[in-house]
Amino acid sequence: MKTSLTSFVACLAVCLGMNLAPSFAGTTPNGTNTRSTKAFQQVLKTDNLRILSLELAPGEQLEFHASPEQEAYAASAGTLTVVDSDGAQKEIKVKAGDRLWSDLTYFQNVNTGSNILKIVLLERAK
Repeated sequence: MKTSLTSFVACLAVCLGMNLAPSFAGTTPNGTNTRSTKAFQQVLKTDNLRILSLELAPGEQLEFHASPEQEAYAASAGTLTVVDSDGAQKEIKVKAGDRLWSDLTYFQNVNTGSNILKIVLLERAK
C-alpha cells in the first residue's frame, strides 16, 4: 500500500508540476457553466490506474453523477458545494491535497468559491 501511495504522490506531483490540469471554457445563457463528467481530461493511464484532471471555474458545476470507484483530491484551494439527490447541500472549504470523499452515491459538485478549483481524480483498475 505504501508503494502505491508513493507512486500516486509522485505521479500527482509530476502532473501538477507540468500543469496538466487543463482549463475549460464555456457558459450557458444564464452565466452558469454546466459540464458533464466527460469533461475530465485523462492525464495518465496504466494497467492499474487512470488519473484524470478537471478545473471548475467559479459558478461552474458538474451534472449529477456517481463515482463509486474513484478517489478525488483537490489540487488547489477553494469552496465546493456538494448537492445530494434529495437537494441537500453541503459547502466545504478545501485546500490543495485534501481528499474529496463522500458516502453519496449520486451527487453534483458546484464551485461556489471565487477561484478556479482544480480536481484530480484516481480510478483504480478492477
